[in-house]
Amino acid sequence: MRHEDTLEFTKSLQLCCKTLNKPMPEPDSMKFWLKLLEPYALEDVKAALLQHMRSGTTFAPVPRDVISYIDKTIDCWVSPDEAWAIASKSYAKPGELEVNTVVTCNEIDQALDHVRHLLDAGDRFNASRAFKDVYTRIVDVERQKHAKPRWRISKGSDVSQHERVIGGAVREGRIALEDGRAAYPLLAGPGDDRPIDPKTAAENRSKVAGLLAILAKPRPAAKAPDMAPDIAASREEAAEQVRKANEYAAAQQREKAEAEAYRMIASLAHLSDGEIATYVRLIAEHVEVA
Repeated sequence: MRHEDTLEFTKSLQLCCKTLNKPMPEPDSMKFWLKLLEPYALEDVKAALLQHMRSGTTFAPVPRDVISYIDKTIDCWVSPDEAWAIASKSYAKPGELEVNTVVTCNEIDQALDHVRHLLDAGDRFNASRAFKDVYTRIVDVERQKHAKPRWRISKGSDVSQHERVIGGAVREGRIALEDGRAAYPLLAGPGDDRPIDPKTAAENRSKVAGLLAILAKPRPAAKAPDMAPDIAASREEAAEQVRKANEYAAAQQREKAEAEAYRMIASLAHLSDGEIATYVRLIAEHVEVA
């Protein structure tokens, strides 16, 4: 807490003591309260006092009560065993691609770096023991700082894992939905899996088919412009001119089709995120069927 939080904290503590019908701490002891709670945010301290009142106790709170509750709520570190499971999945031998997708943090990566030489040599047993010891030491330091792990996605080459692993991390609250969708755009959000009305589904499929039809229109080859006599004399040069003209015409046709598709998509901008996600899945399904 900051010095300017003193008044707000005092009011919260006073309310807690009054609710429990207990006296406030003496002014001298309040200095120790403030010193002991200095590393913690005011919001966490107030939540801890509220939890103390809800616990059913009849005793006045002491700093240890508040700190114990806060430590339980902010300690988001995984156990050494779980950390090793993440690290061992993310490990790849030198020169090999990372196959597995994992959600990891800097502390797990740091501990893994300490035992890579053991894993490279195939000694997983000693690597596991050493990793857990190193990870525990690193996390203990971070706990003293009241820090939290910053989870991030490490995508592997096995695409079949992306949706399951990233979706699981979003559901567990380790990764924000926006970050999950940045890594896997088709990731469903809350409410995306609700049943779709058959009539609505038919209309959606019709719109999707219309969009795909625009992009799939045959592109007539454009005639090459008249060539100068000296260029026409060379068949290779003439063929190159025709190829370039056809490429230009195809690009123009594609650009026009895409512009029309974007116009149609823009007309659906009023839809919710869940409905837009449904369109994306329908498009993907339509392409697979086709």
